[in-house]
Amino acid sequence: MKRYIGYCIVSMMVMTFASVAISGGYPSSKAGLEAEEYEVMSILINEYAGADFELLLINDHTESWCIMARLQEMRSDWVVLESETIDSLIVRNSSSVEIEKKLSLDSKYRLIPRDEYVRVLHGGAVPNWNNFDSLFPDSPGFMTVSRVGFNSGRTQALVYFYNAYRCSGDEIIPPTRNIAMLVKRDGAWALIGIKRGFKSVYSD
Repeated sequence: MKRYIGYCIVSMMVMTFASVAISGGYPSSKAGLEAEEYEVMSILINEYAGADFELLLINDHTESWCIMARLQEMRSDWVVLESETIDSLIVRNSSSVEIEKKLSLDSKYRLIPRDEYVRVLHGGAVPNWNNFDSLFPDSPGFMTVSRVGFNSGRTQALVYFYNAYRCSGDEIIPPTRNIAMLVKRDGAWALIGIKRGFKSVYSD
């Protein structure tokens, strides 16, 4: 717990004192999503979910910062990852913002509030996934993404996310998050990898 409190304090200091350069040259997290964020999110969701589902359910707001892990450790595997990209991911997610119907996905999608998703699963001691399947039979779950962190050159991006479904077990909100890294090559964004299992504030 002490380590977590200390990490939160450091994260809040970064959020408070970060400059526009750290945030990748974009407005603060209180502003709406940028076109390039929708582009990065769309590529991630298409790569992760594919085109095999008739309907994707996506949170209509980004998730504010909730990760408890030390993200600098990602650089041991993603050697090209810059520290400022990590800082940007933290800073830009100091608050949640609305996602508009601007994603370009291979499947149909619907934006819904997290409260609506939670209501669907309530009704017992454990989440009612059968009720979820009856209401959304063609959906692979409920996906939530963060805002996108960029480096100052806007050539690399980080975004964290989760997809909640039966594999979440007894948890309505999964306890861990995935982090995806994308890079821009020849003017186009490409997913280079996803790291899983980052503990969040929803962990026990």
